[in-house]
Amino acid sequence: MEFSQQPNELTIRGLLSVYRRRSRIVIGTVVLVGVLCATYCTVSTRRYQATSTVQIQKDSSGGLGLNSLMSEGGDASDVLEANIVIQTQASILQSDTLALRTIENLHMEEATEFRPGGSHLGWLVDFFPSPGLADPQGVQLVDAPERRHRALKIFQKNLTVKPVPGTRLIEIDYLSADPKLAAAVVNDLAQGLIDYNFQTRYNATNQASSWLTVQLSELRKQSEALQTKVAELESQSGVYSLGTVDAQGHEEAYSG
Repeated sequence: MEFSQQPNELTIRGLLSVYRRRSRIVIGTVVLVGVLCATYCTVSTRRYQATSTVQIQKDSSGGLGLNSLMSEGGDASDVLEANIVIQTQASILQSDTLALRTIENLHMEEATEFRPGGSHLGWLVDFFPSPGLADPQGVQLVDAPERRHRALKIFQKNLTVKPVPGTRLIEIDYLSADPKLAAAVVNDLAQGLIDYNFQTRYNATNQASSWLTVQLSELRKQSEALQTKVAELESQSGVYSLGTVDAQGHEEAYSG
C-alpha cells in the first residue's frame, strides 16, 4: 500500500504563524528600505521640470516654394503627411544643432549638472571618458569634441520631446536643478525651432525666386526671338501690322 503526502493548504492562520517567526526580518527590511529612501531624498539634488508646448501649424497651400511650383497638386492635410511633419519637427527639437545652440546661448556649461561631479550622469560621463585627443584650450564648444560630447550627453538625458497623440502639439520637457534654467531651455528650444522653420522657408522662397527669374529670362529671350522672326516675315511678305484691331477684333494690316 502506497501513501501520498498531500501538500498543506495555505491559510491565513498559517501566514500569521510564518509572520510571527519571521517578524524581525520583515520589520528590519522595511526599516532599512525606509532609511535608504530617506537618505537618498536628503542627499540627492532637487530637480525641477519645465514644460513647453509647441503647435505645428498646417502648411498653407499658397506657400511660395519650388516644390509647390513644380508639383501637380495633392492633399496637404493627409493624415500620414501630417504625422510625418510632426515627427520631423520633433526630431529637429532633439537634434544636436539645436542642443548646442541652446547650451551656448544659456551658458549651460556653468550649470550644476554640467560641472564635473555635479550630477550622477555627469560623474558617470567623467568616469568613462570617450577615447580621443584632448580638447584645445579656450575654444568654443563646437570646436571641442570632448566637451561637446559630454555636454550633449547630459543635455539629451535631461530632455524629453514627445508629440501629443491626435493633435499637432509637441511637448518639450527639461529637468534641471535650477528651475529658471529649465524654463529657459524649453523656451530657447521652441524659439530655435521657429527660427529653423523660418530659415527653411526663406531658403525655399529664394530658391523659387531664382527659378522664376531663370524662367522669365528664357521667356523673354523666346519672345524677342519671335518678334524678330515676325519682323523678318513681314519684311519678306510686304504685309505689316498696324498694331490696331477692327470692329470684329481682327488685327489690321496693310501691304507695302
